[in-house]
Amino acid sequence: MKEAGLRKLKNASELQKRKELEPGVFRLWEHFLNITHIPRQSGHEGPMTDFLMRFGAERVNRGVETFRDETGNVLMIIPSSRGCENKPKLILQGHQDMVCENIKSRPSPAENGVQAYVTKDGKRVKAKGTTLGADNGIGVSSLLSLADENIEHGQLALLFTVSEETGLDGVRKMKFDHDFTKYQALINIDSEDEGKATIGCAGGGNSLISQPIERISSQGKKLMRIELSGGEGGHSGIEIAKKRANALKELNSALTRISGSHKLNLVSLEAGKIENEVPVRNAIPSHAEAVIAINPEDEAKIRTALRKEKRLLKERFKKEKLGFSFKEAEDQSSEMMTDKSSYFAAQLINDLPHGVYGWQQKPDGGRMPSLSTNLAIVRTEAKAVKIDLMSRSSNDEALETFRQSISKLAHEYGAATINTDPYPAWNPPGDLPLYDFAKEVYKKLFNRKLKTSKTHGGLELGFFNKMWGDMPMLSIGPTIKDAHSVKESVLIPSVTRFYKYLTAMVAEMAR
Repeated sequence: MKEAGLRKLKNASELQKRKELEPGVFRLWEHFLNITHIPRQSGHEGPMTDFLMRFGAERVNRGVETFRDETGNVLMIIPSSRGCENKPKLILQGHQDMVCENIKSRPSPAENGVQAYVTKDGKRVKAKGTTLGADNGIGVSSLLSLADENIEHGQLALLFTVSEETGLDGVRKMKFDHDFTKYQALINIDSEDEGKATIGCAGGGNSLISQPIERISSQGKKLMRIELSGGEGGHSGIEIAKKRANALKELNSALTRISGSHKLNLVSLEAGKIENEVPVRNAIPSHAEAVIAINPEDEAKIRTALRKEKRLLKERFKKEKLGFSFKEAEDQSSEMMTDKSSYFAAQLINDLPHGVYGWQQKPDGGRMPSLSTNLAIVRTEAKAVKIDLMSRSSNDEALETFRQSISKLAHEYGAATINTDPYPAWNPPGDLPLYDFAKEVYKKLFNRKLKTSKTHGGLELGFFNKMWGDMPMLSIGPTIKDAHSVKESVLIPSVTRFYKYLTAMVAEMAR
């Protein structure tokens, strides 16, 4: 049951031992633990989709109907309770996929699923060395538990989309022969702060840059590999304002400064993550590496320079464990970039934006980003350096203008840019009756005020709003810390409160 003093979570009974769980919450955790073992990377959700289809098929004798579209989205229709046929119909929606991050010594969740454990204080569930997938595994599990809940309700449409984490591609391509406009409201369960209802989100889009390079022989040079690791990384919407290190930016900046005193040529530069050919553009790079060609006599001096760079990083990013490794490259025969190509690649990465570029007021006070970009991925090919950025904005026009500025900058360095189709922001009016209803239910349950907020992350509600007009929508969820990083955790008490609130909302709508 223990690993390095940590309690491995094999089933929900491990939680039941410490505190009595309501049957619905117990089911939720059992579903979540089953889901953790299912690889469900964006674009590769097949096993998860099959799991959901089996779940629905096992309940067909209760009138449950389950459908899968060509993209892999799943729709599960739960018939109304007897006597509630004319009660409001409700859509409940989450997404199947997760961001698959891991430290090098741990197998990737994309191939092996996740091994969850309970922290020593008994308050959180985490994964050892990988993302947990609580986003959106807990939300999906709550809907599966709700399907078996003994409460009265109108007809429910449980909607499980795919490829949410890579640009909301599942909902973008969703196609069911079902009239969703007959439903009275939609509740998305993809928020990450229990006690807050999300009533707005950013839109986003990717900029894919290709900079041509030329190569020459590296004969007479020594090829060295430099790695920068130990960054916290994190979600580029939720954590972008926390000013965490972008390992790509920092490594490139260090190499640029060193090149002022010691001649070096780039051979390759790599950062960010592509898992099973799926780019993870919404994660801040926590690791970056480069192969450089140097004069052999400069090796010791460059080592000294890297020690200085490490001290500078520690001063700027005190909470992160950033450090360099510098060793001889295994392949000494690779061609290096020309002086011009090395300079242009380094300068373009230096000049490309990363971070927050606009702010807005939160509904409950304070400020939050309104415009940002994440310099997410760099890959070096034989004849080009490929760079991916993911930009976000609460204003669709501002997003397009910002991405055009990225294209213009890249063009100045001789690079070509493709701006992918964006997903829309969601900016509903703040006085919908649904929000008053949500606040009343929360106050009745917990005797405290439900807060409302917006997120700089993307939610599928922007697309739903375009598809179904003015349908009232909101987003709720349990408290998830450090989503999309290897430190991701979910607070156990918040899961209980979240599920209690969700079921109460559904039941109250049928009264």
